[in-house]
Amino acid sequence: MEISSLTVKLIILLVPGLISYFIYRRITIRETKRSDLMFIVVSILLGFLSYASIHYLFNFFVIVHNLFSIEDWSSFHLITLTYITEDYPIQYDEVAYAILSGTIIAVTFGKMDSSNIINRLAYKFRVTEKLNDQSIYNQYLLNDQLTWVYVRDIENNLTYLGAVALFSDKENDKEIVLNDVTVYTFPDSQELYKIQSIYLNFGNGNIILEEAKLEENEQLELPL
Repeated sequence: MEISSLTVKLIILLVPGLISYFIYRRITIRETKRSDLMFIVVSILLGFLSYASIHYLFNFFVIVHNLFSIEDWSSFHLITLTYITEDYPIQYDEVAYAILSGTIIAVTFGKMDSSNIINRLAYKFRVTEKLNDQSIYNQYLLNDQLTWVYVRDIENNLTYLGAVALFSDKENDKEIVLNDVTVYTFPDSQELYKIQSIYLNFGNGNIILEEAKLEENEQLELPL
């Protein structure tokens, strides 16, 4: 099957949006799986923003130059998009600029999403009562004041005391990595052993997370 030059152009032009989406997807927290339709829509939107941003940024430089220079520059136009339906070669430098722009946009949107900036502003001005899209599990562990926690595994009668290193909340898994860990029995809190780090996966099991208040200079003794 022969692929037309227009199809090749469209595929190449979609690259900045795809890269931008994958970067955005990797740095944001989501518990639910995104649909294929959402993938396509967001990729196209990010791609459009990538090309639009370099178009307006370059034209801004043209305007600034014309204000302070005798020789006027003409307005900037994206050649690849302007002549997309014609037999005109793709300007790969424009695609490269769009990829760079898309990366910056993805990081910016990812930061806004992770910090819940839009929801916080909407909540502040009473536009919505919804503070964010994250699970309570993620919200609790993302608290900047939270460092040491007790993880109580009710099913296995164990309690883990440690410093939170990593965590994630997938559809059927609650994962957490603790450093400087002390393991106790539950509920009588008899110390069993200490370990440098531990990975825990509770699935949908019954666990309790509690903030552990340790003295500022208190340190746990670990086995050699």
